[in-house]
Amino acid sequence: MNDVKASRITTSSSASSAQSQAQAQGRSPSAISIGEDDFGLAGGSGEQGGETNEVRVEPDTHDELMYALGVNLARQLGDIRPLVESGEELAQVAKGLLDTVVGRLNDDGQRLLLSKRGGELDQLIAGRA
Repeated sequence: MNDVKASRITTSSSASSAQSQAQAQGRSPSAISIGEDDFGLAGGSGEQGGETNEVRVEPDTHDELMYALGVNLARQLGDIRPLVESGEELAQVAKGLLDTVVGRLNDDGQRLLLSKRGGELDQLIAGRA
């Protein structure tokens, strides 16, 4: 398999109506920025992207608890690697997940997108699964 680079999703401050709304709800405002990172689709053994049994947060902290929540949700979702062929595709999948989970893409937007691209999506899933 080719050495695949993908984008890592990070958060940064953003001046927008979403920021104002987040502040009003007592949440930390953020925007998506994408940076290069190896998601391990190539099976690399480097620190970033390689498989590990090490938890990547400080033990016995709230961060670890939230990381555990993420791990739990990911285990319910399952391994999506067979459905993506590149780091760029994985980055778009991650972006769609994040936008949906945090409510950036509302229910109407989700339904519109899925009705528009649902047939193609079904074909892609059937072809790659």
